[in-house]
Amino acid sequence: MTIVSHPLFKRVLFALSVMLHPVFLPVLLMVWIFFFSHQHYPMIYSFFISAELRYKWIVLYASLVTLMPIITLFLSKIFRLTHTLTLDNTFERRYFFTLIGIYYLLVFYMLKGIYFNELFRPSVLLVGVLSFSLLILSLFNFSEFKVSLHAAGYGILSGFFAGNSLVYDENYLKEIIFCVGLSTVVMIIRLLSNAHSFAELLAGWVIGWLSSIFVIWTAYHYF
Repeated sequence: MTIVSHPLFKRVLFALSVMLHPVFLPVLLMVWIFFFSHQHYPMIYSFFISAELRYKWIVLYASLVTLMPIITLFLSKIFRLTHTLTLDNTFERRYFFTLIGIYYLLVFYMLKGIYFNELFRPSVLLVGVLSFSLLILSLFNFSEFKVSLHAAGYGILSGFFAGNSLVYDENYLKEIIFCVGLSTVVMIIRLLSNAHSFAELLAGWVIGWLSSIFVIWTAYHYF
């Protein structure tokens, strides 16, 4: 028995996949924006409000963007709309990605009133990116091809910094390098878990990255 096929190693890979799941990335990004991004525009505006208000916004954002999709997934499993929580079936992936993509679109519409406030613009833009990415991902799940949601999530994160660097002429090189490195680690974990092929991981990352760039660039130039 090789170490890759050892049950303990598989459990470790599964635990890492859960901890690094992209559903948690929006909240982590909000924490970074509101507490660690004081040298970057437009995130610098977050430091003009109290810590209490920042915490409240992060909790609200986490409820809308992270908690609701998780609850929806469990409800889908309970009511047998999906057979597994890992969405192994490509049809179920298309259904769930479309459902959550539409949900994020509704959240984006609900938050559009605060888009022109520099303080909340990155948060609202990220929801738009998530919606667009999931709807695109739903088109790229075929019978034998499952685009990786993990890779797409970290592609979105990398593209978020690249997009903001592009439109605001800000230096996000350190953040981009960190995100690309983290993307590589996550993709290796998913490969070792036999969850995806390299092509599925690469496709997911590229879709996420391009989606971020497209939405942020479009919003900056046309809204």
